[in-house]
Amino acid sequence: MARARRDLPRQAGVLLLMGGSATRSGDTDLARQHLAAARDAFIQAGQPGPAAGAALDLALLDGDPAAIADARDQAIAAGDAGRQARADLDLALAVRDDDPRRARRLAEEALDLASARGDFDLQWRAEALLGQLDVAEGRLDRGIRRLRGAIDRIERSRLVLDPAASAAMARRAAPAYHAIVDALLASGDPQQAFLYAWRLQLAELPPGGLPVEDRPDGAAFGELQRLAAREAALRRALGVARARDAVPGGPRPTDPEHATALRARLAELEVAFSRAVDRLRAAHPDLDALTALRPEDLEAVRRDLPDGVAVLQPVLLPERIALMVVRRDGLHVVTVPRPAGAIEDPLRVIGTAMRLPGIIDPARVQAAADALGAVLIAPVRDHLAGTDLLLVARTGPLRAVPFAMLRDRGRWLVQDHPVVSVTDLRSLVRRSKAPARPVLTGTDLLLVGNPDGSLPGAEAEVRHIADLMPGATVVIGAAATEQSLRRLAVGKQALHLATHGLLDPDRPTASHLVLAPSAEDPDGSLSYGEIPGLGPYLDRTRLVVLSACESALPIEAPGDRPDPADGGSGQDPPLASIAGLAAQFRRAGVDSIVGSLWKVDDAGTGLLMGELYRQLASGADLAHAMQRAQLSMLAEEGWSDPFYWAGFEVFGDWW
Repeated sequence: MARARRDLPRQAGVLLLMGGSATRSGDTDLARQHLAAARDAFIQAGQPGPAAGAALDLALLDGDPAAIADARDQAIAAGDAGRQARADLDLALAVRDDDPRRARRLAEEALDLASARGDFDLQWRAEALLGQLDVAEGRLDRGIRRLRGAIDRIERSRLVLDPAASAAMARRAAPAYHAIVDALLASGDPQQAFLYAWRLQLAELPPGGLPVEDRPDGAAFGELQRLAAREAALRRALGVARARDAVPGGPRPTDPEHATALRARLAELEVAFSRAVDRLRAAHPDLDALTALRPEDLEAVRRDLPDGVAVLQPVLLPERIALMVVRRDGLHVVTVPRPAGAIEDPLRVIGTAMRLPGIIDPARVQAAADALGAVLIAPVRDHLAGTDLLLVARTGPLRAVPFAMLRDRGRWLVQDHPVVSVTDLRSLVRRSKAPARPVLTGTDLLLVGNPDGSLPGAEAEVRHIADLMPGATVVIGAAATEQSLRRLAVGKQALHLATHGLLDPDRPTASHLVLAPSAEDPDGSLSYGEIPGLGPYLDRTRLVVLSACESALPIEAPGDRPDPADGGSGQDPPLASIAGLAAQFRRAGVDSIVGSLWKVDDAGTGLLMGELYRQLASGADLAHAMQRAQLSMLAEEGWSDPFYWAGFEVFGDWW
């Protein structure tokens, strides 16, 4: 009997995780069953705090404020400040439209509790909600200050989080960025709105996006982690002192100056943390590109943009879409309404059609591309007039669709502009100061194809490119191991990998590119985590072409969850995600990447890549070479469907 009682918390934790999994899959009936069972098991085990957490998850299934309030009361009765703070915030979100004053009180209480516990995640979420409430009440300045504080807290916290937790925070934080962009536009400050839109773009990148030679060492980040841990411990101690003082007749700190001393030590730590960040920034000037942008950055980009080049940053706000265009003549902002389904419905059609070619009528795909173009391109058409090159900065769901296949006035966007996807605003400034680009020659190129012998089309593709680029180094089949790749890539300007790209939706970080097995690497895979380690071997490489399926597709999936007994919840968002295999080559220091957003056709890819290299050999830059390759496919009978020509995109520098 005693053993069964000891096993109850573990059983309850498993049930809670199963409830969260069922919630994410949309099976609410099964979720209710598991969450109710978890709550009852925690109660039987004599653990009222976790029981309150399960009750809160159950209440959130229906969004019923009364049930959320009941779960909050249970957390208070259990003396569980962590779950009370979470319930405060969830209840505030549930009642914000009907009772904003109550929502404000609850959010302020959540912020106080989270601050006392050193819970950075709840702190910024509560602060962001308070800022949104201020904005809704017309107090724009105050709301913007609160939202700035929330985002600063987010970006400071990301410095010390592991990559998976950082990715989860970035997904949770998107509404805060959207709120401040919306508020700044309403206040008449489009420049700051644009900069926060770019900060969201950077927040969605994996940590460690700096070139290898500029990346901070582990000791530097370790100092920040130790300071953050000490800060959290002091905040918890201060919270305990406050709680004792608040109980009439209850125990007080033995030293009446205890709380004052804790605050003083906390202040010292804040200063130490700031100095540590300053030292890190001084040693690594590019670090700020991951966490902040300044008005002068935008001015530098505007000034250094060549004539005929425009940057388009679309921001999907809850009720409208902000389209921001930067050209040499300045920043232009256009906002349009966002009707329900205006983005989601056409994205769904295009996503299905590209994953399952032939399933959806091409006319429907074209209509979906027209619909996206109507809200993302047509409103800024005049600001794009005369543009020879369009740089697009995308966030959220827009990252999964190539803008080249959007349509305006009956034409695909690629018919009017070469399109490049960019992520780092400052890289545009650095590019203007880079040396002139040499024409790519065969001796600059390493071609790797068909490592496992299952892709004869990839082998034919590589041999065809070698014919177009005499002098290229060619590695085929069993010789295409990771070791040979590292050895032969040294000194090359360009690397072409024609192989399988395998994404693992359940464990995204296990995604990989297929290479040939060897004694040192029996599985023959170049994993997501191993790609940045290529940096020292790609020190002169400016271009990597990933001629593989879904090589640039970002994916999210459930990862490891916090232990429910420690305050975790089955409702927490996924903790594992990747920005795509292509993004890892950016982390290895490569400026330009070509990658795909879906499972590409073998023969079509061979034709596209052949024309791409023919154009590069003739002296075209990467952006125009890709545009011409796509247009050649578009003009060919049998290859004009966007499934064949739109899947590959240029990311980063356009050479």
